[in-house]
Formats: sequence, structure tokens, C-alpha cells
Amino acid sequence: MGLWSWFKAQMFGGKILRTVGAVKTKAPTRMSVELRVHILEGKQPQERRLIGLELVAKSALSYQMVPCTLTVDECRQLPEFLQAAIQQ
Repeated sequence: MGLWSWFKAQMFGGKILRTVGAVKTKAPTRMSVELRVHILEGKQPQERRLIGLELVAKSALSYQMVPCTLTVDECRQLPEFLQAAIQQ
């Protein structure tokens, strides 16, 4: 495991087992924003499988990564929220 992988595992609170996918936004500015979805291995026995959302924003002179770790139950709520937003 490389230094960057170790650092990301520390930020998420678990090792990244696999990246499921990513969505890039079409921002009108010179900044690119990407949302990545990861499957994580939790450190605690009751958290065997976690889901990591990684928001990455890049521009010419900056890089920002914001991790968000969710349980499987918390992730089940996301599609409902997205569907509600689409339908409004």
C-alpha cells in the first residue's frame, strides 16, 4: 500500500477495497469537481463494510479532497433523496 492509499484509508476510517465509480461535474468555472464512490473495509467488527464518498475539487492552483464515510443503512437513504430532488 502506497503512502497516498494509507493516507486516504486514515481519512475514511477504513481501507479502500474497490472504487465503484465516479461522476464528474460540468462546472462553468475552471474548477473540476468529481464525486467518487468507494467500498471500504471498516476497522471495527460491526462495520465490516462501509461506503466512502470522496468529493475532489481541483483547479490550477488548488486540490481539495473531502471524505465522507457512510454505513450501508445510511447509504440506502441516498437514492430516496436523489429521486426526490429529481422529481421537484
